[in-house]
Amino acid sequence: MRRLDRCLVTHPLNPPELIPLVEVVPEGRTSPASMQRAVEYLRSLGRFPIVLKKSIPGYVVGRVSAAVWRECIDLVVQGVISVDDLDRAVSLGPAIGWAAAGPHLTYHLAAGEGGIRGFTQHLLASFESWWQQLAHWAQLDPDQQRTLIQSIEKAYKGKVEFLREARDRRLSAILRALEQARGPSGSESG
Repeated sequence: MRRLDRCLVTHPLNPPELIPLVEVVPEGRTSPASMQRAVEYLRSLGRFPIVLKKSIPGYVVGRVSAAVWRECIDLVVQGVISVDDLDRAVSLGPAIGWAAAGPHLTYHLAAGEGGIRGFTQHLLASFESWWQQLAHWAQLDPDQQRTLIQSIEKAYKGKVEFLREARDRRLSAILRALEQARGPSGSESG
């Protein structure tokens, strides 16, 4: 490639026709002008680009998803909760808050006027004790894989197309609601 200053990565999320977020990642010699052009182009397509400051395996969204999913898998494999109840717990719990504000802003707002400083003063010790108990494994053994697959197939057997269509309708409704809640400029501040 002759123009390394134009080399960058754009990483959409699935399903890309519905999820507007796109991760934009500079490569070794990517110029700021190329990054800006890519971001502007993606915005012109109705996408919401986020700029990673450097390349990282799995990108940002994949890594956050992998961390959350590992804990979800662990809770199912340990017999703490069923697959469908866990999916319900995440989609009707933190996922709703995160769709509206993201994890950092969610916790910043949780303490009221005290913000994240107040939140950490009151709840960080609890989170730290939970972090020590989170799953630490890096791969599933064959028995865990079997348990996970059987649990998911049992919960959702024979319903994949129906569930995909239902998910897509919910995603579209969530995105419409988020768009309506934004200010006229498209920002959160209105």
